[in-house]
Amino acid sequence: MPHRFVIGAAAALLAIAALAAASVVYGSTVIPFADVVTSLARALGFASGDAGPIDRIVVGLRLPRAILAIAVGAGLGVIGLLLQTVTRNDLADPFLFGLSAGAAAGAVAVITRIGDRIGVFTLPLAAFVGGMCATAVVLILIRRTQGYGPERLILAGLAVSFLL
Repeated sequence: MPHRFVIGAAAALLAIAALAAASVVYGSTVIPFADVVTSLARALGFASGDAGPIDRIVVGLRLPRAILAIAVGAGLGVIGLLLQTVTRNDLADPFLFGLSAGAAAGAVAVITRIGDRIGVFTLPLAAFVGGMCATAVVLILIRRTQGYGPERLILAGLAVSFLL
């Protein structure tokens, strides 16, 4: 069994690396793979030469986008795993706990009241704060009841979700 896990993990890592490389190569303009490797080598100090527009595209735009996509995907996978483990339910998701409704409520409150007067990070920050407030309300609700079973967590999350 551990042997199968190692093979599966290696295959998954290879697939992630191949997809990350493809996302750096392909875009509005296709950059040849050799140029991508040269740009990365130049950015890491393994090759000499002046940074051109291809280097700025690869290192400044496409590579950070690929790394961010990998990090966000991994984070969402971990959150999904935690939500499903806590509730012992394979179908658990953020909508079940009121997180998504709280984030939407925070975003709508900012859109209707403030707009973008404070800055470009106002909307994501408001969505994050709304999700955390909804989480706090769910945790307060389950703490006030007797017993901490997963069914109480789901019921409290659904109540907050419907309220918001």
